[in-house]
Amino acid sequence: HAVIEFVITQMWQLASTQSGCRVVQQALEVGEASERWELSQQLRGHVWEACTSPHANHVLQKCIELIPADCMQFVLDELHGNVVSAARHRYGC
Repeated sequence: HAVIEFVITQMWQLASTQSGCRVVQQALEVGEASERWELSQQLRGHVWEACTSPHANHVLQKCIELIPADCMQFVLDELHGNVVSAARHRYGC
């Protein structure tokens, strides 16, 4: 699990690149629930940026898919007031 620990520490930088976002998505798929949660927490403060990123939006979508909704409330909190813009954005999830 050393690889997942590395991905956790570099999550936002990886999520923002074409190949890195695939690495993060794979870590989310194979990681244990606690690792998935840690990965998702790295999106805090970056939700809008992830929504508008051609790469990080895939990571955000994977988090929403795999992580219990009660752990993802921060996504709604950060999008508050921007939901329509996010829905209309080219990469918005």
